[in-house]
Amino acid sequence: MGKSKKKVIEAQESVKICELMYKWAHSHLPLIGSQSPSTINSYKESLARFATFLMQEKNVTSYTISADCFSVKSLREWQKWMKEQGNTASTCNARIAAIKNMLEFFGGERSEMAHLANDARRFLKPMKGPSREVRSISRDAIRALLGEPDCSKRVGFRDYTMMAFLYWTGMRLDEMLSAKIGDITLFEGRHSVRVIGKGNKLRTIPIDDSLVELLQKYIAAFHGKMRRKDDLLFYSPYHHMKAKLSQEAFAKRLRLYAKSAHEKCPDVPLDMHAHIFRHSRATHWREDGVNIPEIMELLGHSSIQSTMIYQTVTFEDKLKAMEKMADETVNCMPKKWRDPEYADIITLLNLKGKVSK
Repeated sequence: MGKSKKKVIEAQESVKICELMYKWAHSHLPLIGSQSPSTINSYKESLARFATFLMQEKNVTSYTISADCFSVKSLREWQKWMKEQGNTASTCNARIAAIKNMLEFFGGERSEMAHLANDARRFLKPMKGPSREVRSISRDAIRALLGEPDCSKRVGFRDYTMMAFLYWTGMRLDEMLSAKIGDITLFEGRHSVRVIGKGNKLRTIPIDDSLVELLQKYIAAFHGKMRRKDDLLFYSPYHHMKAKLSQEAFAKRLRLYAKSAHEKCPDVPLDMHAHIFRHSRATHWREDGVNIPEIMELLGHSSIQSTMIYQTVTFEDKLKAMEKMADETVNCMPKKWRDPEYADIITLLNLKGKVSK
């Protein structure tokens, strides 16, 4: 085969790979990948970081990218590069996981590329880092926080209900903010909340009588008799509609309560955030004798390894000792294959602004 013909074939292969990368980032993830907006942004950032590595360390452009760029050897070199950039093991693992996800997509689109995902799955192991700390707070701190909202006022009662609900269910913040009235089942002996978690995974969390009573009062006060099953349980009034509360709005309110609660109970951290409720609930479940598989189900973890952090780390321990695509998307991809601007993979894949350390 002549050199010129070989170059044409290699260029055609580069075009196909870039198309696949673009489809994964801009069509598969948001439309079919069942990923949350934050996960999608994280995956796109990981791809941008990988593209930066290929361009800076291997002199790869959109005209020369090949399947070899996604080999185990190349991904291991990227791992090493990320560590040298000061990234933690957990960050490196998260970024590698994003690229593995993309390679799975490659294999589904082109069977001859399926070996890339298989090899990465078999031979590329997660990096080991320091043991993950479970940041939970005591039951006294939880009580102090719940004592801060003024329940005689409408917003105070709402905030109290949200914090109590978040703690007692162990839900993620976005799961709670996305919960609808129809997700709450209030039958005698069968009180529960249905949760749509990460990856659209469904789980059911039992709730006790005290939380049921609180929810009944809240629903009566905030939804009245005209409630609909698809109404958001917690909402923000907006032009006579029930809009979804933002995570930032809840976080701001929580910090205000944490500041005043800290003065009464130093266990309440000044930088209190919603996920501490989740860690605290899991920690307290473990202290009460709930086993790890049950906690895994209640929290909606996909792997028991994520739940094992609660096996030995409890608050008492701390006292004793002290994380098929629409083809139109590809048609939106820049086709100026010979324009110098598009030799930059990040520009080509429309990932500007996604690069961080």
